[in-house]
Order: sequence, then structure tokens, then C-alpha cells
Amino acid sequence: MPKFSLIIPVYNVDKYIYHCLESISKQTFSDFEAIVIDDGSTDDSGKICDEFALKDNRIKVIHKKNGGVSSASNKGLDNAIGEFIYFVDGDDWIEENTLEEINKVFLTNPNADVFSFNYIFNFENESRKSIALTEGIFEGNQKDHLILATIIPKFIERKYSYQLPGIRSKCVKAFKRRIIEDKKIRFNEKIPIGEDALFCSKLLSEAKTVVQRNFYLYHYRVYTQSCNRKYRDQWDYVFERVKCISNDSKSTQNIDYNNVMSTFIFAVIKRILQTYLLHQNNQMSFKEKVVFLKKFTSNENFPKTTISLEMIKFIPEYIPFLFAIKYKLFRTLLFLGKIFFK
Repeated sequence: MPKFSLIIPVYNVDKYIYHCLESISKQTFSDFEAIVIDDGSTDDSGKICDEFALKDNRIKVIHKKNGGVSSASNKGLDNAIGEFIYFVDGDDWIEENTLEEINKVFLTNPNADVFSFNYIFNFENESRKSIALTEGIFEGNQKDHLILATIIPKFIERKYSYQLPGIRSKCVKAFKRRIIEDKKIRFNEKIPIGEDALFCSKLLSEAKTVVQRNFYLYHYRVYTQSCNRKYRDQWDYVFERVKCISNDSKSTQNIDYNNVMSTFIFAVIKRILQTYLLHQNNQMSFKEKVVFLKKFTSNENFPKTTISLEMIKFIPEYIPFLFAIKYKLFRTLLFLGKIFFK
């Protein structure tokens, strides 16, 4: 059994996948298997992966019909046999000592179930480190704070003076495979955006001990085709995501839950304004946009918005938007969006 199983979901990243696999092949810690899931790529990604696997027998490639990143990630989990799991996206890469540093942390913290670390943004012409991660060993109530932060981190970060870059990302975490097998944790394939956050929430819920170290081990590539910049006109998945958060998270009894969910509502509406209603590709009239917001927020699964004194204290800039959402002032919401988000 290898020490690590690296899972690399791949879809149409032939410009970047060689660099990704090269960074894995050059690891200073060599006891690993790398499972590449070609999710029905229509470019040369699959071919490049196959050619690379011929040079390194630790890398194996699985080709499957396109089903999305969650489907590909689950396929990787189904085939992994290592003691620890670590995900790498096919258009990103890792430092040569990433596995070595992860292994050291688990050796010095034998009770740790999850290790979280930090990442570097790589733009076309420059790179920039993410903000420093709050270090520590998280258990009990402190670990519950991390679980809530996977819903949306802003409120938790400000209230408890944490810095949690990447808390919602699977790619800056390594974890014991035993947890996901014992608890049957998998990615929700119905949710195209935010699947990482739900997976991490489940993972942290089942973990007893989480270790965080401000090690910059992962390189996140940022480019204009990234999925979070695309125009989107389908939003029903949000309600499925809300149901999953309510059903799966062990933190729903936490006193911060309502404030975090209201912050999540703000994040959802912000994304709708940025990538749909106020996007340059949207041809709807102002009246049609108002009707959309009214219908969306009237869905039975849309969470109730709360505005507490703590919210006013810790996230005052969100309050005008939350007020407009709570009292269904949709015209005001669109005007606020034009001012702050367009």
C-alpha cells in the first residue's frame, strides 16, 4: 500500500497537464500512486496523460465518459489504496517537497486526520502568495469553527480572528483515507459549483483532529477561462446545496450557524449578480431581472436571512445587501450590484 494516493481530475487542460504531472513525478517523497481521471476530455489531455504514465509507473490513467469534476473525483476515491489522500487539479501544480512536508506533519501529529496548508496564486505574468493561514491544532469547538467556515469563511474569520485561505478547497488538504471509507464520504455529483466545500465540510465533521500549517505547497493557476468567471444561467443547484449543508453538517446547532448562512446567502446573490444578472451576456430587461430575483428568493429551500448585532459588528459592508434580500427590495439589490459588483 503506498503512503499517498494523489487524485488528479482532468478535463481539457492539455496546455497545463504536463506541468502538473511533472511536478508530481519529481516529488522528493516517492512512496505514492497518482490516479489521473480523464473525464472525457476532447483535447489532447488524455493522450498526454497516457504518454506520461509510460515514463512513470506510479502514475495510472483512467479514462471515463464526461460526468463533471465531482464524478471524476469520486472515481479517483473509488480506486485509491493509499493511507492518505491528496487532490491536485489538472491545471495546477505542487512544490517538489509537498508530499515530504505533508508526511512530516502526519508523523509528528499521529492523531491528525486532516492536514491543511496554503497555496500560491499564479497569474499569467506574476505569482502571489495567499494570506497567511492561521496555524494550530483544531479540535472540539475550534474544529466546529472550521466546519462552519466551509459554508462561507468571512464571518468566522472576523469573529474569531482566523485566516482560513483554502478552507473550502480539497487541494490544500491531505487526509486519512480511512475516514472517507468508514463514513462513505463522496462528492455530490448534482452540484456543479461548491462541491469542494461540501466535501470538506463532511470531511472535517468526521475528523477528530485537524492540523493547519502555513506551508505554501500548492500552486493555483488563475486564467480567464477559470470556471468562477464564466457566465451562468442555471442556479437550481444552489437549493440542493442548501439542503446538503443543512442535512450533512454537524454544525447546524452551533450558535454561529444562522449568521454564517446569511453570509452564504449574500455570497450566492453576489455570484448571481456578477455572473448572470449583471453579466455582459445577459439580455434580460430590468423588470425580468427583478422577477428572477423574486422567484429565486421565494423558493421554499431558500434560507431565511438574519441580521444580528454580531453581523453588524463583523461584516457591516454586507448589511445593505442582506437588508435588501430580507425585505425583498429587488430593485435596490440590482442597483447595489451595479455599484459594487459589475
